Amino acid sequence: CDRMAQMIEDIRSEGNVWFAKMEDITAHIQKCIDDGSWTPRVDKLPYYDAPIPELKDAGLA
Repeated sequence: CDRMAQMIEDIRSEGNVWFAKMEDITAHIQKCIDDGSWTPRVDKLPYYDAPIPELKDAGLA
């Protein structure tokens, strides 16, 4: 436990590091979404509407 505490302190001393509980991270993300300062990326799936040609050529599709 002492080694972990020392590692965290070493990382924090480097600066520009944020340690937070998951609920704090999600609250921050939600605030950014709500105020418009960040928009999450949305990927439309599936990426392909047919078998992937490279896989078909290799007999994998």
